[in-house]
Amino acid sequence: MRNVYKATDLILFLGEDELEEARSLSRKLLEKAISFKATKNNDTILLPPRFWRLVEHELRLQWCARMDHLEHRMCIEVNKTTSPLMGKSSLYRQSFLHIDNVLLQLAWKNYLFRQSIYRSELDELKSWSKESGLASTGFGREKTTYCYYAISSCSSIPLNSDVRMTVAKSAIIVTVADDFYDMEGSFMFYLFT
Repeated sequence: MRNVYKATDLILFLGEDELEEARSLSRKLLEKAISFKATKNNDTILLPPRFWRLVEHELRLQWCARMDHLEHRMCIEVNKTTSPLMGKSSLYRQSFLHIDNVLLQLAWKNYLFRQSIYRSELDELKSWSKESGLASTGFGREKTTYCYYAISSCSSIPLNSDVRMTVAKSAIIVTVADDFYDMEGSFMFYLFT
């Protein structure tokens, strides 16, 4: 049912009634299975906890709303904690478990590499904000970190560092300018009334 639910994320046109029915049916069955799992002993359901975590993740976030690098982190965390899922290819996966470990290590290094890039960019933005005097303007809405996270969630590829920095700096300047005009505009309005 999880795979049926995942496949229905690709509904392209309105009126695809069969896919919409399959989506609602599979969602109901998965939610029922999760609630059944929560009320019964784990002896009655022979699926590993990792599977339930993946099902809950599928139901919580739509496929198009997910960020790839956070999906990779979730897969790393799930694969670190338990053995491979049982399924059609479980014997095949268990025989090549060492390859899975190599891929897991590679994914972990990729994740750490991306995080180091994001941390250095955020530190650079904070120092730029302090050096340019934007951090000390006295506005409550100087949101360097918020602006950076909003941009980096849209452009997460490490090679797009220049794009992230330029757009984040622009967003910070626009936020401070907006606060300035809000404050000055309300002061000027007060003077004229």
